[in-house]
Amino acid sequence: MSKEQQWAREELRSRIADSGLSIKKFARLRLLRDESTIHRWFSQEHPIPEVVCEWLGKSDEKKS
Repeated sequence: MSKEQQWAREELRSRIADSGLSIKKFARLRLLRDESTIHRWFSQEHPIPEVVCEWLGKSDEKKS
């Protein structure tokens, strides 16, 4: 697993926890995806798409 993928998984887990939303609601409301997709990313069955990694990074920059 690349460092970017590892970072993205950790960041996504953190964002979901901080949101107070379930994985299902976060997936639907924030990422416009089905929750099963998120579970596949967490299990490393599929990589997190570059566009989502970029969104996580850009969203993080707004916090600074």
